[in-house]
This record gives sequence, structure tokens and C-alpha cells, in this order.
Amino acid sequence: MELRARSLPVQLQPRRRRAPGQRRHRGGFLRQRRDGAGVAGRRGGLADGGTPGRRLRLHELPGAGRQLLIRAGRRLQHCCEGLGRPGTATVARGRIRVLHPRHRCPVVLSAPLLLSLLGACAPTADDFTVTADLAAEVGTVVEVRWSSTRNVDAAVLRVHDDLGETWEQDITNGQATVWGLPPDSEVDLHVVFDLGNQEIMSDTVSVTTDPAPNWLPELLIDGDVDRALGGSLMMMSLIGSHNGAAMVDGAGRYRWWVELPGISAPSRARPSVDGRQVLVLPVNVDGSDDSGLQRINLDGSLGEPVVVEGQHHDFVELADGTLAFIVHSPRREGGVEVLGDKIVEVAPDGTQTTIWDAWDWIDYNGEQPAIKGEGWIHGNALDYDEETGQYTLSMLGIRAMARIDRATGEMLWLMGTADSDFRLPNGSTTIIDRGHQFEFLDGSLLAFENGDSDRASSRAVEYSFDESQPRMELLWSYEPVPSLYTFSMGDVHRLVGGAADGDTVVDFCANGVIHQVDADGAVVWSMLSDLGAAFGYMSFPGPPGSF
Repeated sequence: MELRARSLPVQLQPRRRRAPGQRRHRGGFLRQRRDGAGVAGRRGGLADGGTPGRRLRLHELPGAGRQLLIRAGRRLQHCCEGLGRPGTATVARGRIRVLHPRHRCPVVLSAPLLLSLLGACAPTADDFTVTADLAAEVGTVVEVRWSSTRNVDAAVLRVHDDLGETWEQDITNGQATVWGLPPDSEVDLHVVFDLGNQEIMSDTVSVTTDPAPNWLPELLIDGDVDRALGGSLMMMSLIGSHNGAAMVDGAGRYRWWVELPGISAPSRARPSVDGRQVLVLPVNVDGSDDSGLQRINLDGSLGEPVVVEGQHHDFVELADGTLAFIVHSPRREGGVEVLGDKIVEVAPDGTQTTIWDAWDWIDYNGEQPAIKGEGWIHGNALDYDEETGQYTLSMLGIRAMARIDRATGEMLWLMGTADSDFRLPNGSTTIIDRGHQFEFLDGSLLAFENGDSDRASSRAVEYSFDESQPRMELLWSYEPVPSLYTFSMGDVHRLVGGAADGDTVVDFCANGVIHQVDADGAVVWSMLSDLGAAFGYMSFPGPPGSF
């Protein structure tokens, strides 16, 4: 059997006859090699119980962290996991005698050779290969991979860019995708490997990300960049001569992008729950776009779409990967096709289930306000609360919102129309005047109110809200001066924590304008797109490296 430690071979001779140059000892025969290294053992070897003729390399032995540790008192402990339990060794006359614990087979090593073996066993950064490659479609995405013959308990990727941003990602499985990096930036990457009894840090690998492509609209930033978006990145759909989706930071830098020429105006873009894709849905107001929900891999390649006939405006993804869509529900009334709306879920296995249909819960009398060619209900924003298992649907066409129980399909309350469960102090049942996106806060409802063309001014509003109290009062509003009328879409988001705590981000989608305002309505930051480019709904995945 021959055990190779880098360039120093150790050979175990299972022969009984003494050969020239050999001398006898109790464990068998020792042949002195020309390089001065000597071992002996007539029954087996250091690693696997001694199959004569087997050739191994030390770093290929089973287990991790194999090394010979010198203990006090001129004794050695052999910690090779392949032995099953430690063997012992003694030092005498410049040679080390190792006793195999399983077979009691003595092995004699010269001291210089043992030191060479120690160096060969100890893992170093040279035992690991780390590579990093830019994605072909999105030049701010880096695919990082590592390989090694060592057994690794865990591995952590550390990322550092030239903006000073630093974060860690798990890369134990050998591969990780790093995204949300700044464009045209040098990024340093290294991996820390946990071998159980020690950690090894790889050599640093550096890459330079690509600049943002020219098709993306130019973003004009004004205000406090450090306060912008509460330190989070912001994802939104892009509408204009180039439809797509992008993720930006408070300085207006594009951190991720995808162009989608095959779909109509996209309304919503958000990261998937598992963090592996970005999901983009066309607004599809009239139902003519059958391209479906686009699944975009982080490297910019297209996955399989999710198509539900009549899906439009908005969707949510549940924790288990189920997708819920607003879907047209047409019906003929008085000889005319009227578009209602329903909520349809698509399970991970593709099964479609109708959870709720407006026709079953809201009366249609032909007199409710509607948008010509765009439906009676005109659902346009959908939210889901995992804790309560309830959906909330915004319905611009009837100036209303509804709360729906997922398990039963029951409409728990209606806000708006003559059947409203809520009223303003003046008795009006129209709480949100033709609204779009919204979010529920602690004791209040924040919403984007488009208003109508007669008023020609859109705003963000916050009303007191308690399900047990029908009375709602206006707590706060923001309406820019000069006014902005957003005839399509619109979004709001309240920031929490840090210097931006309590600020509200207001997305005047069709105008290509986003304002961040404080509690007094003062604009602290703004983003303006090129003329002709509009934004869709917003999502806030968090600071770089947190998603």
C-alpha cells in the first residue's frame, strides 16, 4: 500500500522476506527509502486497515480536518477520521512509531516526513477553488461557485462592494447568486469554510459589474439620498417605449433590470417568496394580453409563465408559493357583457381555484360608475394577510374595497357603495375616491386616491380604521403642489425605522414621479423619470444583501 502526501510517498511493504537494505523490527519490515523517509507495517496502513497495493492521497481520505496533532510529553495523537478512533505514537531517536488502533500495526515514520505529512494534512485556502461570473443578461448579478475535495460543514459568502456595502450569503451547497449590486462597481468576494474544527477563508475573487443599459430611462434624483427609501432598494415595473422591471436605490442607481418586449404595460414586479425569481404581471386592463405572469430568473433569463385567462393588474404570492390573481369575471346583463372580477389562486402544482367572485356578493344594478371598456368592478390592487388568512381587494370601478376570507370565500366587509359597512363623519360611504394601492397600518388605512378627471388631482390619504367601528376619519393626506393627476395606477408605502421613520413614499405611477414626504407633507426626496416613461407599483425587498 502506498500513501502519498503531496510529493512524499510512504510505502507499506507486506512482505516477510528481508530484502537488501531492510532491517527487521517487531511490526514487520522497514525499507529505508532513498529520500530518507521510512515506514513499516506488514498488515495494513494508516488509512483504511491496510489493503496492500492501494494508493491514496492524504487529502482524499474520508472526513474533514484530518491532521496529526502533537500533544505534550512527546506523544502524538493521530486524528485522521478514517481510523475511526485516535491512534498513538511515540518519538524516539528521530523517528515516530505510530500504532494503528484497529489492527495494532506499528508504523514508523521519520520525523522530517511526519512534519511534511502534517503540512499536507492541514487544510489551506489552496484546497478551495472559488469562481465568480457576471450574468450575461444582467450585469449586476454574479454567480459564485466553489469546489474542494475537503468535506465542508458550512460555507458563507462575504460580499463587499466599492460603495462600502457588505453582507453575507449562505453558499454551503456550492453555489450562490449575488444580486442587487451597484452598476459599474468593483465587488470583492470570498468564502469562509467551516470544516468542523476550524475555518478557512478563500482567496478574494474580484469582479466589476456592468453599467446599466441605455434602454433604461434616466432617473433624476433630488433630496436626501441617505434618507431615501429608508435604506431599502425599491423594485417597480417600467412602462414606456421599453417595458420591463427594475430595482433601484435611493441614489437612482439601477441594481437589477429586465426588458420584457413580449408583454403589454407591466403593472406589478416583485421578488418571489423563495428569492430565486422576480415575478412581473401585465396590467392587461381589457384582457387581451395572454402572456401571463412572467417568471424572471435573477440572471435575466425567462422561466415558465403562469397563465390564467383574464388575469390583470395585481397578484400576491403566499408563503407556500400559491399565487393569487385578480381575474376578469364576465357576465351578460341586459344583453351587454359586463366585466366583474374574482380572485383565483394557482397552487404550486398548477391547480386553479376560485376563492371569491364579486357577482356573488356585490349587487349590480347597472348604475354604478364604471370605466368604459374596463369593467364594472375594475379590481386593481390585491393584498393578503398570512396571519388572518384574508384578502383585501381594491375596486376602482365602484369606489370600494372588500375584505374576503380565504378559507370560506365570505366577504367580511365592504367599504364603499350604498352597502358600505363604513362611513365618513359627513355620512358619505365613498371613503377612497377611485383608489389603487393601499396598506393597513396600526389603526389606520393608507391608500393612493386617484380621484377623477374633474378634480384632476391625485393624493395619498390615511384614514382611521377599526373593523368594529363604522366611522372613519381622515388623519393625514399629501397632495403635491402643483397638483399631479394620475389617471392610471398609483401606490403608497409607509417607511418604518431609522431617519426615514414615518415618511411616506407616494408613487404617481403614470406621471413617472415618486415623492418621499415626511409627516408634515414636506418632500424629503424625489425621483423623476424621463419624459414618456412611467412607473408601476412598488415593492421594497430591503437593503442590499437582505433578500
